[in-house]
Amino acid sequence: PATNNPSDSEHARNSSLSVQKNAKPKQTSEQIPKQTFSTIFDATLYHLEVKTIRSKQQAIIIATMNESLGHYADWLNTSVRKLRRLNRGRRNIRVHQKIYIPFKSTAAMERFKSQRLEHHMAQEEDFYSNYRVVDTKERTVEYGDTLWSICQNDEEIPIWLLQKFNREIDLTSLKVNMKLVIPVLSPISD
Repeated sequence: PATNNPSDSEHARNSSLSVQKNAKPKQTSEQIPKQTFSTIFDATLYHLEVKTIRSKQQAIIIATMNESLGHYADWLNTSVRKLRRLNRGRRNIRVHQKIYIPFKSTAAMERFKSQRLEHHMAQEEDFYSNYRVVDTKERTVEYGDTLWSICQNDEEIPIWLLQKFNREIDLTSLKVNMKLVIPVLSPISD
């Protein structure tokens, strides 16, 4: 199955090399090691950049997966009410939505960035301590599919993991017949 694993192209290159002198006999399918999938945290997946507007004492962030106004309020040591006011009364946020946050000081903003990063790192660490990706499969988006229905109802995977395997696709704009790479999970037994 198709994956975004960088080692795939490396494997293809290595497997097409000509046989060299003293080469070992060809391996059977039972001897070929299973493909491994990266569990390395990649912050670029989350778009955690912060753009400051010093003249207004504000900053702009882009909402990403598994974040809420409550998270932002905790990380900024402010109230959800204040964040709602800055964002025209919005109660809910969407992935990729522009969010205004108060900019009190450089130190406060660095704390915010650090806590936000740690939040996403902890989620992945917790996930990978309970599950591992053992394979991938292809799925074709059908009429009525949503990001939520695919991840929560059908495939039971976190949105960030689906994004990790489909980096070139904007998952907030799914279209019928779009092809997705779905990671296949296995629980890690104790």
